Amino acid sequence: MKIKFLEIALSLFLALGEAKQYKFNVVSILGEGSSLGVKYGETVTKLPETTFPLFSGTVEADNISQYKYVAFDAAGTVIE
Repeated sequence: MKIKFLEIALSLFLALGEAKQYKFNVVSILGEGSSLGVKYGETVTKLPETTFPLFSGTVEADNISQYKYVAFDAAGTVIE
């Protein structure tokens, strides 16, 4: 039982160690009240507004080779 716990803990540690941090910054041209995010693969992450019109955030992922910025409507649905 103790060995199994050690294996799981080691696996989790290695998985977290491989993730990289990616910093995203984008300026909104949509006006106040807009929300922006970043889409990479099938994952969409909303970026917090720092000081309007700047949205900035950090994403942890194994590898992001392609991404695009997306806008959200008032209901939180992605509009591209």
